[in-house]
Amino acid sequence: MRTDPISILLVEDDEDDYILTSYLLKDAVPPFTIDWKTTLESGLTALSQNTYDIAILDMSLPDSTGWETFRFFHAKLPSLPVILMTGLEDNELAIKAVHAGAQSYLVKGSIDTEGMVKAIHSAIQYMNAEQPEVTGMNNNRKTTILVVDDDKHLLTTISDFLRFEGYQVLTAVDGKQALAQLATARPDIILLDVMMPGMDGGDVAQAIRAMPAFLKTPIIFTTAVVSKAEARSHDGRIGGESFLAKPFKLDELTARITESLGQ
Repeated sequence: MRTDPISILLVEDDEDDYILTSYLLKDAVPPFTIDWKTTLESGLTALSQNTYDIAILDMSLPDSTGWETFRFFHAKLPSLPVILMTGLEDNELAIKAVHAGAQSYLVKGSIDTEGMVKAIHSAIQYMNAEQPEVTGMNNNRKTTILVVDDDKHLLTTISDFLRFEGYQVLTAVDGKQALAQLATARPDIILLDVMMPGMDGGDVAQAIRAMPAFLKTPIIFTTAVVSKAEARSHDGRIGGESFLAKPFKLDELTARITESLGQ
């Protein structure tokens, strides 16, 4: 486990947000050091002069706002993991930047210590590691599954069962919430309902596949649209992704998870 300080370049013009970030990270282990810059220009200069483990970048700065802020910053040092700080109204823009190479984004006003520390460590771990083939369970941690379904009763039933089976489970009730989960987490596999309001399963899967971190993450679609007979005729796959036709038995679910993870 790493014990030396993790160096952060924080590019943020709001002093209150700098103070809050410092407060949230003050007791973290390993400790964090923060180099605070208030403009994109000063942040880019700092990248040229110093070495950092990670950058936290505000999407709205005095000398740059929106998409261009991340684009210029990322172009300067593509190998540096970047977490975006964004206001609620900037969610779609932040997701676009994640697709283009940012590791995560945090929404101002809803950040806590656990979420920020988790996002930082996850981003650094991803950038420092070679991308392995997905192999499911390993000796170091539980397999993590993201379950996405707008049926809250079914979501609870599946999640409770998977936890009982020994999996770590994340949940989301719609596509937007699922993408927000992926901004700070790295599930090993995703269980995704097809028929959802707003973004349907196909839209969500397309957004997930646009994220470099999830190009190889297995996705299992769950759908009542495809019958059991059609499922068998397609050999359990739609568009290259695995699927389960609802209603399904819970042992069918675990078997499909094991198969998808290559266990």
